[in-house]
Amino acid sequence: MNLQKAAIAVALVAGITAGGLYGVEVAAQRSRIQGLIETGKCLDCDLKGADLARLDLKKADLSGANLEGADLQGTNLGSANLQRTNLRNANLEGADLGCNGFSFSVRADGNSNFGFQIDRSPITPSPSAPVGMNLNTTDNGATVSLNFGGCPDLTGATLQGARMPDGSVHP
Repeated sequence: MNLQKAAIAVALVAGITAGGLYGVEVAAQRSRIQGLIETGKCLDCDLKGADLARLDLKKADLSGANLEGADLQGTNLGSANLQRTNLRNANLEGADLGCNGFSFSVRADGNSNFGFQIDRSPITPSPSAPVGMNLNTTDNGATVSLNFGGCPDLTGATLQGARMPDGSVHP
């Protein structure tokens, strides 16, 4: 009987300790999120599984942060520094990546048929360039794509399994 009481006591102490450690981690993560909101910076910080949905993180510096499994739905990440950030299995659905771009296409064929089209379809610019441009030509026409900046810098970021703004899952 004493062995049972000892086992129960050990289990209770272990449960209380584990619960206390979990509470400490939750409080620490809340503190990191509050710091991110106030300063716009959380370099190399652990925000695994954090709820960052609908926050304005425009121009935030999250380089090297662990955002694995984080909820970033509807979050503004325009011009954010996400270099080396772990976004594995993060939910970016509906997130605003701040990429403002347009594509202008002019097409013609040998029968004097002419077409013109404008699409909102940003290109991926160099992170240091405020404006990016691509020009593609064919025998039948040309397409000019312009990006007016604002895309986050995802250099070296991990996106495996992340749900992208359009709802697709990154391979």
